[in-house]
Amino acid sequence: LRHSGRLYGILGTSKQVPAERRGLLQFREISVWQEDSVRQSGTAGEAKRSVTEMAQIVISDLSFCYEGSSEQIFEHVSLNLDTDWKLGLIGRNGKGKTTFLRLLLGEYAYQGSIRAPEGFAYFPFDTAGMENRETLELAERVFPDYEFWKIARELELLHLSPEILFRPFGELSQGERNKVMLAILFSGDHVFLLIDEPTNHLDREAREQVCAYLQKKKGFILVSHDRWLLDS
Repeated sequence: LRHSGRLYGILGTSKQVPAERRGLLQFREISVWQEDSVRQSGTAGEAKRSVTEMAQIVISDLSFCYEGSSEQIFEHVSLNLDTDWKLGLIGRNGKGKTTFLRLLLGEYAYQGSIRAPEGFAYFPFDTAGMENRETLELAERVFPDYEFWKIARELELLHLSPEILFRPFGELSQGERNKVMLAILFSGDHVFLLIDEPTNHLDREAREQVCAYLQKKKGFILVSHDRWLLDS
């Protein structure tokens, strides 16, 4: 997990990103920080813990394997994620990146606990049945109480006219679809975003626009094999 250009942990082998390049910080060091924050005593310490937990996703002793498999994808993982962070999650294919996001969404049964002060929303959306429907219906699916002006604001930041919401979804290019979904996600309130490969199938201009957009945002985990995007 990388925050502000520093690597806090990695799924898979650390050989992919040399420690001298990224400042590798092992999960056990994160655990020490968590333990230190709990050692405080008295009213002030309790108040500080309460405020900290309100702003953090707290994962405790998380273990998971797919049904019928003996291979553990995660085993006794404990870490805290600040909801104001922007995080890059990297690792080889099949090492559990998307699975981790699905666990946060509550889609799989697991051992341990995941506590969060706000909900989660996932990119990309399920767009089944949307080909001939108005694009705005996507917002209704994700956030039934959406506010149009907020989506329009985000679209303009992504160099799209809000009029695109009234076009059939099937007429949009892949780049337009990705931008619309990102705009809808970031128009939501009190939601931590789980963004899975947002630059897949995008041309260079669209990738640069998505990158510039995400640079201004916070409160999300980004899964990507696009190292240029992550480094930027």
